[in-house]
Amino acid sequence: MENISIIGNTVYNNGLVDDWGGGISLDYSSAVNVTIRNNIVSKNNHYSIKVNNVNAVIDHNLIDDYKGRQDETKGSNYVEGDPEFVNQANADFRLMNTSPAINRGSVINVPNMDFDGKIYSQYAGYDIGAFQYIS
Repeated sequence: MENISIIGNTVYNNGLVDDWGGGISLDYSSAVNVTIRNNIVSKNNHYSIKVNNVNAVIDHNLIDDYKGRQDETKGSNYVEGDPEFVNQANADFRLMNTSPAINRGSVINVPNMDFDGKIYSQYAGYDIGAFQYIS
């Protein structure tokens, strides 16, 4: 497997089956050119980002509820804390204006638009997660 990009996602409230479950997990030693960037990983049951035997670039993610388990990582240039969603109880994962994810994302290899179809280049900065904050 090669050229795996996990960029600009919101991973929220995933459960646990046996010892598997949680946020983002990669466990494949032959994987090459793996990037995990600009993701919000929040309120997951077991771990946030788990990478085992994978050479990956992991950066600019927002980690909520970091557990520090074996093989769990934060990567570089991460933000830790509550992402401050508009209404997570009703699956509205857009960002409130006080979110620490606003303007904290990387500009490297970002998609052209967010989950709502908003074109990133029209706004001042890149946000972490699936939704670009618009005031």
